[in-house]
Amino acid sequence: MGIACPRCFANWGFRCVVAQHADLPDAACPRCAEVGPLISGEQLTQAIHAFFVGGSYIAETMSPVYQVNKYNPDPAQFDFTLDADAKLACALTGEVIFDYGPPLWRVGEVDLKHVFDAGGDRREMASYDFVARGPKVTLPIGTQLFRVRKNPRSDETIATAAAFDPPPAHIERPPGRWDDGVTPVLYASDDLELCIHECRVLLADETVVATLSTVRPLALLDLTAEFTAAGVTPFEDPGIFAEFLSRSRHTRWLDHARSVARAAQAAGLDGIRYTSYYAQAKHKSRALNVALFGRPIDAGDLKIISVNRIRLTDAQYRYSFGPVLYHDSKMQAQLEELLASVGVNLAARLPAPDKPTEPSGGA
Repeated sequence: MGIACPRCFANWGFRCVVAQHADLPDAACPRCAEVGPLISGEQLTQAIHAFFVGGSYIAETMSPVYQVNKYNPDPAQFDFTLDADAKLACALTGEVIFDYGPPLWRVGEVDLKHVFDAGGDRREMASYDFVARGPKVTLPIGTQLFRVRKNPRSDETIATAAAFDPPPAHIERPPGRWDDGVTPVLYASDDLELCIHECRVLLADETVVATLSTVRPLALLDLTAEFTAAGVTPFEDPGIFAEFLSRSRHTRWLDHARSVARAAQAAGLDGIRYTSYYAQAKHKSRALNVALFGRPIDAGDLKIISVNRIRLTDAQYRYSFGPVLYHDSKMQAQLEELLASVGVNLAARLPAPDKPTEPSGGA
């Protein structure tokens, strides 16, 4: 039975989410009398979860800012554009939206991280142990991978190992997730779209892509697979540690990732399979992102099948709505304290409460 319709709600983002869940036949709304698709109580509950929980996940963590149940006695407060809608949705469904103080594993504070944080010999030993216990995968001969280059020199012979292997040691380059800027590592993927995202390709860039193929089986540490750790708590789960190695951009996590890469190379592995940072924004992506040690094209482990120019012809964004996260100074202070240890600087990402910001737009 329909209890409301999208037009009962004023906040544009929440109204859009309600509309996505409202699939009852058109009829006069029992609340506002407008004729259109209605939403049931169960569907509105789903919309509340999608918007307030799914829309409040903090980047690079597994943690939403809000949770929903029927029992919490302390409902969250929202800005003036959303507060009335939140109260109405909760009154109609019996749900309570509340500020969520997540367990620390959701922001990466797991046991393995604490061992790695100790640094020195403890981190080195933990890296070797993590690699030894971690799942492995072998890429068979003929596995197809892509590697993108932006703005190559006009005089460069492009279809060569030198053009797509990591650059020579005398050329300075910024460090990557799995290398320190000195040790050569080749990054590639079987998903060309993710390669383009990873390289931040712009319309103005001259972009080329090499299609590569493995010449021999390549043994990798597989951070996308499930770790064998039955019966452990999330704090003891090495899979959560592996997830943060792949997704966090904080210096401490990057240091840990590079320690793992050194241990994997010392163990005789050819590289690491990992989840792309941008896979978080690509629906159901199962991309084979790899970091291969050394210069595998020059070494004969990979061969160039073809080289092509890429011209961007279309760009689409899929997005979801959620509540703003800075309406409450007390909540923001609690979040900043919680996230300080994992390097997520909330204050740098969000405007201060009630502080106007410059409008953004394109020229």
